[in-house]
Amino acid sequence: MLRVVLFSLIVMLPLLGRAENSSLDDLLQKGLAAYQSQRFDEAKDSFAKLLEQRQHDPAAMHNLALSYLQLGNKPLALAYWRKALNEAPGLIGARQGRDQLERLMNLRP
Repeated sequence: MLRVVLFSLIVMLPLLGRAENSSLDDLLQKGLAAYQSQRFDEAKDSFAKLLEQRQHDPAAMHNLALSYLQLGNKPLALAYWRKALNEAPGLIGARQGRDQLERLMNLRP
């Protein structure tokens, strides 16, 4: 269930904002393609590089959180969702991911 919800969220993320140049757009597209092909380590690397260039990009943080979750690194996934929500409190996908993961980790009732 969580995987289906999260996958549908990552597909919508390009609609949240356009990359400012083609190299950033390439990183985004490479990361999305890797994620959709279940190459989560490659997706993580692409989203991390994107975040290096766009340090305050909540969509990149959300994508990185999704990748970390799929790699089994729940603490980092949670950290990036929280960071994304600091930048964009209304980012529904990040809020849903954070809330579900906090419940899964028994951090909230």
